[in-house]
Amino acid sequence: MYLLEIRLRMQCLRHYYDKTMSEKVTRESGSQGATGLQFEKDTADISQRKADSQEASQKLLELHKKIDIARELVKKIEGIDLTPEDQLKQIENLRQQLELKRSLLLKILMGRFLNDPHLVHKLSESPLMKRAAQIVVGAYLKGKEAGENFVRSETTTNAADRIDKFKITFKEELKKELENLKKGEERKKS
Repeated sequence: MYLLEIRLRMQCLRHYYDKTMSEKVTRESGSQGATGLQFEKDTADISQRKADSQEASQKLLELHKKIDIARELVKKIEGIDLTPEDQLKQIENLRQQLELKRSLLLKILMGRFLNDPHLVHKLSESPLMKRAAQIVVGAYLKGKEAGENFVRSETTTNAADRIDKFKITFKEELKKELENLKKGEERKKS
C-alpha cells in the first residue's frame, strides 16, 4: 500500500512538472498551415517557474528517501531471501503445524468437557441427545430383529424341503421347454 502511494505521488509530481515546464499547444482555425497548430511559450514568471522547479525537486528528493526506506523495510521481511519453492515448503509446514495444534486443542477441550460429570448429565438430559439415543437404539433393535429373522428362516427350512422345491421347479421348467419345442416343430411343418 505504501509503494502504491509513492507511485501516485510520483505521477502527480511528473504531471505538475510537465505542466509548468512545457509549452502550450493550441489549435487555431485553419490559417496556420497544414497542421493548424500554433506554439506559444508559457507566459508564467521565470521566478515562479524556478520556485516550482525547486519545490518539485525537493518533493522528488523526499520521495526518493521514502523509496529507500521502503526498500530497506522490504529487505528486512522474514523469508524474502528464500526461493519461491522454499517459501511454499515453509507455508506447507506452517499449515501442517496449525492443523496439528487445532486437533490437539480440540482433544484437550473435548477431554475437559467429557470429564465434567455435571456437563455430561446436562447433555444427557437435553432433548437433542434423547432423540439421538432413540434413533441409535431403534436402529440397533431393527438390525438385531432382522438378523434373528434371517437365522430363524434358515434353520426352519431344511435341506429336504429345498430339494423338493428344486425338483418341482425343474419338472415345470422342463415341461414348458418341451411344449415350446413341439410348437416350434409344428410351425416348421405348416
